[in-house]
Amino acid sequence: MRDAADAEALKPVLPWAAEKSFDGVGEDYKRATVYNNKPAIFYTEEEVSGMSNAFRFALIGKFLESRSNQMTIIQSFANLWLSSFYNIRFMRFGHVFIHLSSIEDMARIWTRGFGV
Repeated sequence: MRDAADAEALKPVLPWAAEKSFDGVGEDYKRATVYNNKPAIFYTEEEVSGMSNAFRFALIGKFLESRSNQMTIIQSFANLWLSSFYNIRFMRFGHVFIHLSSIEDMARIWTRGFGV
């Protein structure tokens, strides 16, 4: 009887939430094995290439001293007139992750440097 009460309490309140399900989560994953008495997952070269393809135009910049103001960095990228979409993520310890979507923009940033 307690299980029925728990199920009723966990029933979604919002109508759109009833359509969501976790049934398909976790079906397509690699199983861990053991290597040197530690859990490990091994990937083929093709799998690694496929996963890393999304980051083929990504750069990580490091500031030698303290990181500049975020708005200054964003404005500096706006002044580069990049031809396609880009995303800037600020990381810890003076690093910035720059995700570009074209090789032309990557070449432009690589040759001009990150100096702000």
